[in-house]
Amino acid sequence: MSAPDTKFLRAFQDHTEMKLNSESLLQYVAIVSQRKQVKLDATKRVAPHIAGRNGKVGAGLLIGLPVIDPADNDVPGAQMVVKLPIDILVKDDLSLVLSNGAGVSAEEVLVITWQLLHQFLNKYLGTGNWTVAGADPIEDQRGAYGYQLVLEVRFGSDQPDKTPTPTFSLAGGNVTLTPFPGSTAYYTLDGSFPANSATINPATHLYAAPFAVTSGQTVLWAAYQANYISSDVWAETIP
Repeated sequence: MSAPDTKFLRAFQDHTEMKLNSESLLQYVAIVSQRKQVKLDATKRVAPHIAGRNGKVGAGLLIGLPVIDPADNDVPGAQMVVKLPIDILVKDDLSLVLSNGAGVSAEEVLVITWQLLHQFLNKYLGTGNWTVAGADPIEDQRGAYGYQLVLEVRFGSDQPDKTPTPTFSLAGGNVTLTPFPGSTAYYTLDGSFPANSATINPATHLYAAPFAVTSGQTVLWAAYQANYISSDVWAETIP
C-alpha cells in the first residue's frame, strides 16, 4: 500500500465531513472542518455547537487536520500512522431545550460518529485497520463538554526494489566485481563508505575493470541503479 500524500489527506478530511453531514442521525449536529473554517470567526471555528444546524443548536463536531506520526513498532519497511481527531462538543443548556435544542448528548454523538465512520473509512479510505486510538474528555470548552475522538490507521510505504550486491572474486592479487546488469559498482580500499560519487567520498572508485589489491587491505563495495535502492555494502579483507 502506498503511503498517503497531501491529496489523500485533504480528501480524507473532505470525505469524512461530507459523510457525516449526509447522515440523518447527525442532522442537528453542526459539523465543520478545521481547514475549511480557518476564515470564519473564532466562535464558529472553536465552538461549532453555538452556530447550530437545521434550526437546532447545542451540539457541534469539529473535524481536525489529519496527522501523520511515525509507527511505534520495530517492523520491516517504512511505516506511519495517520490520525484523524474529531472534537465532539455539546452544551446541555442549549442542546436539551425542547424548542430548538439538538436533543443529543456528547456520548450519543460520540457513539454515532464512530459507528458511521468505522465502515466508511475501512471501505473507502483505508485498509480495514481503522481503530479508535482515543476518546478523551474535553471539559469546559466555552461552556460545553465533550470528547476528542481519534481514529487511526497504519500505512506501509511502498519501497523500490533493492539493487543486488555485486559478486566478489579474488585471483592473482586482483579483485573482480560483477554487478547486476543495469547497475554500477563502486568500491573503496580505505574502509570508508563506497558512495556513488567521488564528490561525496573522494576515496570512492567507479568499478570498470579488475583492480590490484595487497594483503591486509579491506575492500568495501556496493552497487547503484536508477529507480532502485542501493545494494547492501559488503566488505572483504584481503588475506
